[in-house]
Amino acid sequence: KSLRHLGYDVEVWACNTSADVQARLERAQNAAATRGMHPVSHVVISAPWIQTTDMQRLLMTYPDVQFATVSHSNVGFLAADPNGIQLLREAIELEAGFHNFSLCGNSTKFCKAWELMYGARTTWLPNLYDVSTMRHVGHRQPWIDGHKLRIGIFWRY
Repeated sequence: KSLRHLGYDVEVWACNTSADVQARLERAQNAAATRGMHPVSHVVISAPWIQTTDMQRLLMTYPDVQFATVSHSNVGFLAADPNGIQLLREAIELEAGFHNFSLCGNSTKFCKAWELMYGARTTWLPNLYDVSTMRHVGHRQPWIDGHKLRIGIFWRY
């Protein structure tokens, strides 16, 4: 919403596999060419979940598209996800080998820690929140025991 508010043409795609990403990107690029529109220029992968060989294939197939993989977690949390750490470490090599790939973090704390640990630069790509529709709701009551507490947690295995 924040980018759209600034005039950027943005889409969010729900993808479960790298093949889903490639299929959506292929359709978008073909539609842009057919309609005389601007092609997709950037793809942001939220969290390190695409296997490195699949990411490399995307990078080679779409050299004019800038790809970014964003870590939403700090290093301590990532320690519980060996696959995530491995993919991020392999992303260091992708960034060194491809002009169209960036390893990113959504917090400066992660970016600084990753650089200190691995000597690899990461790009800070913070979360953007649309606050145009926020409204003051007054004093909120604390959670009361016995009432439902709804928590949204998203993870991919």
